[in-house]
Amino acid sequence: FAVLCSLYERFLYMISCFRPRLKRCIRVHPVLDWLPSLSAEEKERVRVAALQRGEVEGAEELLRAVERGPRGPGWFTEFLLALKKGGCDLAACYVNPSQLPSPREEDDHDLCVHLVQLLHGTLVDNMVCLFVYFPQIETVTDSRGNRDGARELLSRIVQKKDWFSQFLVALRETQHESLADDLSGNTGGNHLILGGAWLHLSQTHLRSFLCESRIG
Repeated sequence: FAVLCSLYERFLYMISCFRPRLKRCIRVHPVLDWLPSLSAEEKERVRVAALQRGEVEGAEELLRAVERGPRGPGWFTEFLLALKKGGCDLAACYVNPSQLPSPREEDDHDLCVHLVQLLHGTLVDNMVCLFVYFPQIETVTDSRGNRDGARELLSRIVQKKDWFSQFLVALRETQHESLADDLSGNTGGNHLILGGAWLHLSQTHLRSFLCESRIG
């Protein structure tokens, strides 16, 4: 019993430490599908929060529900599995001390996410080619069109662990080498489109530019 209490306390501690990151990494609807121990009332509360106030607030409501219970044996394992099965493996790393990302890995992830944000418009215009890799996006594209499907795809990709290199490979395999080069900084002069203006960045200045212009 003491061991179970210690494990659960550590689990709650990890949530409290990394709450802001968890809220950005969790997609509540697919995770809820894998939480049979969570009551129907709790699930509905989470879904309503996500629908009315956005995904981040839905994730906050989910974390509150997780903290409230059911707290039985296996609850931590169930939530961890739900994160992985729901496509939120990066979030799963933040509640599992043995897989916690290093500060360098966190920094690299944040820089890559911000780079995608800077090139978001260009990426959305060119993401249709990647839909074949993600058949689950078809529901969005069928109901709301390709551009919304592209936005949905981008939001899902950045929640994966080690997503950036795989994303570059997918772009290159679909003959979007120039876009992959822009994202990887492999363009000689390293051109980034920002606000309609071309910024010419050397390879050594790319990281410092992203750090200075990062959205908090």
